[in-house]
Order: sequence, then C-alpha cells, then structure tokens
Amino acid sequence: MTTATENPIPLPAKSIRSAVLVLSLITAMSAIPGIYLGIGSFGGFAWGMFGFEALVLCSSILGILLGLGKITDGFALAVLCIVGTMVVGAVFGIHFDARTKIADNATFVPWVNRMLLIRLVLIAGFASCASVAVFSRDARCWKSAFMGVAFLAPVLVSVVLLRRFGFPFSGGQDAEPGALSVISFLLIALVLGIMISAGGHFLIRAFEIGQPGKSPAKGG
Repeated sequence: MTTATENPIPLPAKSIRSAVLVLSLITAMSAIPGIYLGIGSFGGFAWGMFGFEALVLCSSILGILLGLGKITDGFALAVLCIVGTMVVGAVFGIHFDARTKIADNATFVPWVNRMLLIRLVLIAGFASCASVAVFSRDARCWKSAFMGVAFLAPVLVSVVLLRRFGFPFSGGQDAEPGALSVISFLLIALVLGIMISAGGHFLIRAFEIGQPGKSPAKGG
C-alpha cells in the first residue's frame, strides 16, 4: 500500500511563494476595473469581459492562498492553472470582447492595450514561478531548461526580425516570389522548426526530471 509520505513534493522556497502572492494581488487589482467596466461602460453588458475577469479574480484568490501557504499540494500545477485562466481571460475577455465593444473608442483603446501588456507580464511571472518551483527539485532540471531556452531564444529573435524586415530576397510586398525567396523561406522554416522541436524537448525534459520519484536516464 502506498502512503502519502512516499515521494513527497517539497514545498517551494518562501521567495517563490512570496512572488506568487505579490503577482496574485496585482492580478486581483487588475481584474476589478474590468469587472466594473464590463457591467455597462461599453454601451451594454459585456458578458465576456465581465465573466472572464471574474474568473481571473477567482484564480488570483487561489494564488493568494498558495502564496500564504494555505495550499501546499500541487503548487506548480496550481500556478499553471492560474496561468491558463489568465491566458483565456486575456484572449477572450479583453482582446476579443472588450476590443469589439470599444471599437475605436479613444478613451478605452489605450486601457485595453495596457491591460493586455500587464497581463502578459503577469503570465510570464506566474509561469516563471511555477518553472522555478519544479526545477529547484533537481539540479539537472536547470541544465535541460537552459538548453531549451538556448534553442528557443533565437527563434523568438528571428520571428521579430522577419516581421520587421521580411524574408530575404522577397523583393517587396508587391513582387512575385522568386526561387531564392521560396528557398530561403523553406530553409528558415526548416531551421526554426528544428530549433522549436529541440527547445521544446529540453523544456519538457526539465519538467520530467523535476517529477518526484523520477530518475530518467541521463542520456535521454
């Protein structure tokens, strides 16, 4: 018979829990204006805005309980659940519903853009806390995680540069794609695809190593 004491998951460091607490308080405060504005400030009841912001507020309460140490089981998974809720809320509540309601309203457009940026920063913060909570269980996790970042960071930089300057040999927006343009596109797509696959593999590996009781082979 297995007992609850077998392969226990260590409680994250106090600094991680404190970071989650601070992020959760900021998230809660950022959700309140959205709930208020969703009631009638957009010319009608914005169901998507109101509902998803209410969910974000509830998820922030979970984060506060995690940060205070009131909930100790499944810390990293619980934080990732908060991340998932915030991503859905940002996409369907703020980006789609709020942006649709306000259209080109000069009063609310800057608010929506700033709120999306704030949410992205908060999501990155929560995801980082969850990752550190898992990686701190085994030093091998960090090596695999750094390898993943090393592969994925150039992909992000490449995407930004391609959006800014376009593909090589494209000849402009109105020009017909030539052989060099097609070849460069295929080569870039192939290289980026390989790097994304490799980076994803190393990141998944890092989380796998961090599972309690797991001792994966070193060569995998």
